[in-house]
Amino acid sequence: MHADERRMAADYVWPERRNRERPRATYELNVYLVPEHPAAIDAGNWGEVLSWLQRERIVGCYFDEGLGWLAPGERSSHLFVDARPGELGFEYLIPYWGSASQFVPNAHTGRFGAKCAGCGGDLDEALHEFIQRGTGDAAVDALVCGCGKRTRVAQLHCGIDTVVTPAYLNFCHVNSGELEADARRALESQLGGSVRVVRERL
Repeated sequence: MHADERRMAADYVWPERRNRERPRATYELNVYLVPEHPAAIDAGNWGEVLSWLQRERIVGCYFDEGLGWLAPGERSSHLFVDARPGELGFEYLIPYWGSASQFVPNAHTGRFGAKCAGCGGDLDEALHEFIQRGTGDAAVDALVCGCGKRTRVAQLHCGIDTVVTPAYLNFCHVNSGELEADARRALESQLGGSVRVVRERL
């Protein structure tokens, strides 16, 4: 976790942890909601987004306070299409806002299909290693192919939908990757623009 993200988690006050026993769906995906204009979001805006998620009871207490991960709230099922009433809409939320951009999705279980811009060689292993280190900035760092060509992570051509961003909401273990229309409009209003949905297969 980057320093900016730890600071956001430390500065934001959430209700004390409490356990909720509720039915869980059969999870298939992680869903990243990526703001269209993340550079326009500052710490104050990001705090307002998290406050709105709490007021709407989409999130509740901490899932992991040390990491800043948030548990689903009583209305978490209202966020996604096909989430059945009474079920949790997701298992936990990882909010990220920081000075360093991240490559999304970052825990994909299959192949990214990342290719070298020079020879077309496979860069999946190098990309996985970059993600696992968790200390780089995907907006400026580059991967080096065996042919010697350097390709910036932000300019990689992949076989799945990917994005490089300094801000996202990662709803983990979701049964449906489609946002409810009303929830999407409300969330986009809070973020000041449209959101891109990036799905990660588990």
